[in-house]
Amino acid sequence: MKSKSNGGKRIREWGIRLMMKKSRNLATAAVARKLVVAIWYALNGLMPEILEEEKEFHQKMRNIANAIKENGVKSLNYSSIKNFIDSNVDKIMTAQFYRHNLRA
Repeated sequence: MKSKSNGGKRIREWGIRLMMKKSRNLATAAVARKLVVAIWYALNGLMPEILEEEKEFHQKMRNIANAIKENGVKSLNYSSIKNFIDSNVDKIMTAQFYRHNLRA
């Protein structure tokens, strides 16, 4: 989470948001877990599938956010449309990961 590289910007931002809500130790463990999961997918040749799904989910959440507009997003307790999209895509991707692993 201390990295200055742009390669891990999204996961770093997610980790910092989590650290503000929870604790530093929990956020560090969560970021480490996300990295381990990404490595597992990459080693098993599944990374492109996951990245394509994530792009699709981002587009769908963006369409929803555009439909309900800024006021609708704020009424759902999100600070911005970007926060709404990122938060929900993270939830969907986590659910997809668990669903995939339960079948295995």
